[in-house]
Amino acid sequence: MLAEKVRMFVTFEVSQMSAMIDVDGVSPDNPKRLYREVIHKWIFEREFDKNSWILSKLSSAEV
Repeated sequence: MLAEKVRMFVTFEVSQMSAMIDVDGVSPDNPKRLYREVIHKWIFEREFDKNSWILSKLSSAEV
């Protein structure tokens, strides 16, 4: 065995909206409620002799 850790890469694409909405349902910063396509990448690691996975890195980018 050459490595001490296992890595698992997870990628998923989402439609995401970011907006602040007041009590009346009005969004001053995104009034048209526009969505953007985002790809998220998560990397999990664990040591061979352990059962628990640890989220070691994450990133996201717009498509």
